[in-house]
Amino acid sequence: MRRLFTFGCSFTEYYWPTWADILGRDFDHFENWGKLGGGNQFIFNSLIECSARNQLTTDDTAIIMWTNVAREDRYIKNQWETHGNVYTTQFYSPEFLNRYFDTTGCLVRDLAGIHAAKKFLELSQIPYIFLSMVPITNIDQYSVDPFTDADEIIDVYQDTINTIRPSVFETVFEFDWAKYKDPKSDLHPTPLEHLKYLDQVVPEIAISDATRQWVRKYKDGQEWTTSRPKKRL
Repeated sequence: MRRLFTFGCSFTEYYWPTWADILGRDFDHFENWGKLGGGNQFIFNSLIECSARNQLTTDDTAIIMWTNVAREDRYIKNQWETHGNVYTTQFYSPEFLNRYFDTTGCLVRDLAGIHAAKKFLELSQIPYIFLSMVPITNIDQYSVDPFTDADEIIDVYQDTINTIRPSVFETVFEFDWAKYKDPKSDLHPTPLEHLKYLDQVVPEIAISDATRQWVRKYKDGQEWTTSRPKKRL
């Protein structure tokens, strides 16, 4: 039985079909472990928990879409608190950010987690693909600016960084969300944009004609959203 397990933030699990849901239709078994607002720490933990619960093997496929590093994940009272980008959510106070948050520290944390995920999957011989919402070395998901004070840590993990395929930000949106989206509205890719991303970045996984027709039904996301509110990435 062909099983697919996917991991990520709201670019993986959202109010309408994402790249994960599209691929999952052509597998015998599919589990989407993505979560709105999830950061890379949550994503790494989800991978390890998923493997333990499902006993992932060489017959399975794990696909992870890593997200922006400027996120803070906490497991509190039996659930993950994932509030997305710390600079665009109202959850974190300026005092907390000034005292306890450092983007270079987040990069150090997340690159170690991504490297650990890579080693775990390789040692377990689980086929995997690393995708990305934005380039992992970008300071912020709304900016094209890379880190300027983290060359050493980037060099340490360069081989791992090289396994992450081009991001949605650079391939579908050409480094400019506003070029394709109204910044005041929802910046998440539509199902058709997710399909475009897969065709560009994951060509080795065939997407059936039936699935492509299914995606076109949701070109605006309207049939999928029902009454649930949209949430910024």
